[in-house]
Amino acid sequence: MRFKGSSNGNLPGTNSISKVHVHSMLYPGSMTRVLAHYLPWWSPDPRGLDVGYRSDDPPQARRTFADMRSHGVDGLIVDWYGEGHFVDKAWKASMPVLAEYPALTFSIMIDSGTFKFNACKDCDLTQTILHHLDYAVEHYLSSRQYLRYNGRPVVFEFGMEAVGTAD
Repeated sequence: MRFKGSSNGNLPGTNSISKVHVHSMLYPGSMTRVLAHYLPWWSPDPRGLDVGYRSDDPPQARRTFADMRSHGVDGLIVDWYGEGHFVDKAWKASMPVLAEYPALTFSIMIDSGTFKFNACKDCDLTQTILHHLDYAVEHYLSSRQYLRYNGRPVVFEFGMEAVGTAD
């Protein structure tokens, strides 16, 4: 299967994407940073889903980051599934390209899929989160482009309530 467009008649690709700068939609003088939820999980899929590109392809990352900057996006929140997952490999392949866009920041968002698909051996939810956070600290949080708030790195989470209670 290949994406050919959506059921509402929109065309795929740039034909259906606004080129409006996102900051133009904010109030005058706004200092709001606009972050995009970035999903680097597109790969050859055994189910036959083909979106027309791979997330681990540096030229594709370059096109994506250039487009984001052209729209005024300030940073990415990388939907992440932990050490060793395809998403981690795709993000590592994209980071050198992101360095070409120093105005773009990034942060890691630990997705609940980390626990469903990539839990550490014999770990509960809290242990899995801590295991992957240790890895993220070592590989990502020291980057000059890593998003910080009051000097501290920001880490997001998504959907953890669906897989259990973390301490």
